[in-house]
Amino acid sequence: MTEEVIEFCVDYVDELCPIGVPVSRHEGRLIGKGTLGRKSVNTIDHAMLSKAHLTVLQQSSLVAPYVEEHKQMVRSRSPLKSETCITNHHNDTFATWLQKEVMGNNGIHEQPAWLARGPANSILMYQGYDINGYTFYIRAQDNKSTNQNSSVRTDATDSSGQTNSYFGNIEEI
Repeated sequence: MTEEVIEFCVDYVDELCPIGVPVSRHEGRLIGKGTLGRKSVNTIDHAMLSKAHLTVLQQSSLVAPYVEEHKQMVRSRSPLKSETCITNHHNDTFATWLQKEVMGNNGIHEQPAWLARGPANSILMYQGYDINGYTFYIRAQDNKSTNQNSSVRTDATDSSGQTNSYFGNIEEI
């Protein structure tokens, strides 16, 4: 009977914090949260921003049909051009074309519409960031601290199945 009473109390008093059990400082930060040195930076290199935007667009499976549609349109307008010229023209004009294509089209999926708008010119940067239960710092912050956590390693598998390890230091977050 005592056991049943304890079980009932544990379930009934859900919102109480147990005494003596510390709460993780990473609680609620599994999706990522900047913790130190927040600042907003406006990007000046528009060419780099456009290139990054194009890369994101071309990697999205929801945007893939539009990529093919645009390439076919470019080919039909310039049938005598080489494939390299067509690809270059596609890369230069695709993001703008996609934005016009999806603007005001209510039948389109929400994600391609958001992607077509492009990235913001303002970037949030941090010196420290919590994600997935880990705290990371940029190299400059590590130099001021006794906790060192700016070096990272990741394993990547190439198309032949070979796994390589890559090492580096976090310079910017």
